[in-house]
Amino acid sequence: MDLRYYISIFGAIIALILSLGLLGYSNLRKKQHPAIFIITLSLLASLIYCFFFWDSLDFINNTSPWTLISIFIGIIPIIVSHLLRLKTFWHYFFTIIPIGFIIFFSNIPTDIIPSLPAWGNHIICFLIWAYISLTFHIIAPKTTLASTETASTGLGIYILSLLKAIPFSFGFIALIFSVSSLALIIHNKKASKISIPKVDADCLGFILGGLFYLCATENAFSPVLIFMMLFICETGLALILKLSFLPQYKDLHNNTACSKAEQKGLLPPIINNLFARINILLVLMGCFQVYAPNQHSILLICFAITCWQMYRLINWNSLTSNIKETNLMVQQALKKNINRLKNNINNKNKAD
Repeated sequence: MDLRYYISIFGAIIALILSLGLLGYSNLRKKQHPAIFIITLSLLASLIYCFFFWDSLDFINNTSPWTLISIFIGIIPIIVSHLLRLKTFWHYFFTIIPIGFIIFFSNIPTDIIPSLPAWGNHIICFLIWAYISLTFHIIAPKTTLASTETASTGLGIYILSLLKAIPFSFGFIALIFSVSSLALIIHNKKASKISIPKVDADCLGFILGGLFYLCATENAFSPVLIFMMLFICETGLALILKLSFLPQYKDLHNNTACSKAEQKGLLPPIINNLFARINILLVLMGCFQVYAPNQHSILLICFAITCWQMYRLINWNSLTSNIKETNLMVQQALKKNINRLKNNINNKNKAD
């Protein structure tokens, strides 16, 4: 095995020990900003790798070390906007601008849709990265869930590097990112809970989106989207319900499948275990995607599996016995929600 892999394992062990120590210290000092440690360790890992182990022959495209480092620099405007307590619009603005700057000025080709011109694929990357960055805060109140998502995605990207699907540098940084997130899960099981504030969630989402972009430049966007599928479906469900404008769906954080299952009495440890199993499955499926004949087949299968598992989670206390009954229940639920939406729109029109 390449010496770099032994170094990565050693670095992961050091990162885990440091993360647990720093989280314990922050808990004692009542400083609830766990993402700072995760991001700092990942940044140090990227700097060390860029200066000592960077090999341009690992890359399909002409990727510069500064592209990697610029992702971590891009979180500075996000932190500043929160420190200055700017309005929500400016939080979005200072998140989107660095994303656009990195993608369009690095100008690295991506083949998400090969038939599109380069600028079209750049726009798709921009939209996906922006979505990940701006919606990660939706699952952040569930600290274990959010940490599981970042840990599993980072682990999946590291495995892709072992399979030679992406450069080792991306895998090394993702491994440190994953292990640091794992430390938060371990700490919250052994000690008092540490929550993830909004600024930390925005920074974690930005780095997660940055890892997606880096992998997309090496034609590995589909496996990474599979790794993030549970997060994408959870936040997508929350946004769709929010956009229905029904009063019971006003709070985004209560619209996720995790929150709905908890409201119906399912214990958080059971939910966390289920989400961990789903993420393990998605990591395995994402790795199989590397050998798939196209970029979308397994991606669509994983989307269907994730939606089905979320439906089962939401309706855990009223599961049906066969597919026919399940299909009937889904149709009834859709009709009920459509009728609610129509009534809501009609009531608004009457009020106007």
